[in-house]
Amino acid sequence: MYDPSTMMKQNDKSYLSKSLLLWDDGSRPHKVVVDIKEEHLGNVSVIINSPSVTMRINSPPSPSDMSISPLSSKNIVIEEDKYDYGLSLNIIKSICGIGILGIPYTVKQSGYSFMIIMFIIAIITGYNATNIGKLVMDLKKLEKYKNVHLTYFNISEEVYDYKLKTFVQIIWSIEIICCCILIINLSFTFMHQIFDLTDNIYLLCSFIIFFYCLTFIKNYNKIKILSSFGLTAIFLLFCFLIYNLIKFYLQNNLSFLESVNYKHHTFIHYKNIPKSIAITLFCLGGHVIFPEIFSSTKNLKKLKKNIIYTWSLYTSFVVTFILISFVLFGDSISDDIINNLNESYWFKKIIISLLLINIVFTFPLMFTPLNLRIILNIKSLNINKSLKIFLYRYFIRFCLILIICIIGFYWKSYLNIMSVVGGFLENTTSIILPSVLTLKYFKLNLFEKILNILIIEFGIILLGFTLYDSYYILK
Repeated sequence: MYDPSTMMKQNDKSYLSKSLLLWDDGSRPHKVVVDIKEEHLGNVSVIINSPSVTMRINSPPSPSDMSISPLSSKNIVIEEDKYDYGLSLNIIKSICGIGILGIPYTVKQSGYSFMIIMFIIAIITGYNATNIGKLVMDLKKLEKYKNVHLTYFNISEEVYDYKLKTFVQIIWSIEIICCCILIINLSFTFMHQIFDLTDNIYLLCSFIIFFYCLTFIKNYNKIKILSSFGLTAIFLLFCFLIYNLIKFYLQNNLSFLESVNYKHHTFIHYKNIPKSIAITLFCLGGHVIFPEIFSSTKNLKKLKKNIIYTWSLYTSFVVTFILISFVLFGDSISDDIINNLNESYWFKKIIISLLLINIVFTFPLMFTPLNLRIILNIKSLNINKSLKIFLYRYFIRFCLILIICIIGFYWKSYLNIMSVVGGFLENTTSIILPSVLTLKYFKLNLFEKILNILIIEFGIILLGFTLYDSYYILK
């Protein structure tokens, strides 16, 4: 299993023996000759003592011919003890986005007791994230998935069949389109706030042309650094709120309860709770891409612990963000927290600019997978080749951008888009589907079965409320 010749891949020197054994039998190799003195295997240094070390495939060396390099023994790090910080960052980047700008508004909308409901939702989504992680760990043990980045599609097909896979693909496509609409909507809003523009047909046409050209970007490595602008903006906003909170306490010399003044705020507003839950799910749901993120980790053994730590950290951040916003602004919290920064003109402009750059260059990353799926379907059509190229390279792409930009331009409330996406799509992919897959795939005890059934029922009830609210939103 750990024979060096089976671990090597042609000239790729990163695949060396995991056994860290030094062979010195002088035999001639059948396949591979390594002429280097030292190679680094991640955290392991492998020293090869002879200038031309030969490795025999059919006959392993005798114990007397093998030795472990002293340098190797010093540098060995047990892989399962490593914490994957890159995975944690990817999880946070997938869920911490523009949704956090609207989540403080849910406390004003549904009352400050909604914080308890929000905490329960965080526990449910975190639990479902760990179950998706367990599915990834189990499926990665199968030979066909060992070198494959798992997706929600793979898992759905493996646990059920192609019918569920098709359903998930439809949900995924609608979710991507809605997120693109939200990006366009916020781009218009941020442009208005930075340059004091007015809505007109020329602005809409400019956006259509700009985003159409943006989708032709092929090398995403050149723009992926721009995705960090969003996290930077949110971090700066968080620091600014903390600064204002400290300033508020020092100036007024109040206790926490006096500053919150909770008696003058609504305890609970039942009518708005379903919409607030949907918005919260938009901020805590990234489960549709979690399989791809989880399967990219180098340490599957620590995956569950990684998810729990990351989810706890992010939930604490969100709750703190909401509490600070509530103390500072109370019932005057806007549906976009940035609108409450009117006293800090230039800081507000900087935050909005960073967020605008982030969402604009996130658009092609969101749009391209959807466009590629359409391209694959068009390529399978039995039509003229030139027409086929024109359709998938230009026409279909332009039609999609046109529709997305028009809807994003005329749909004024980004919070309503968030509630619809959260209540229907994030609810399906982050609440209902993980529990459905868990019930089918794993052997659960009675408590876990009841828990997952209750989670599914909760998701279905929320779907009903979202459908009811959507009727009045679209009316």
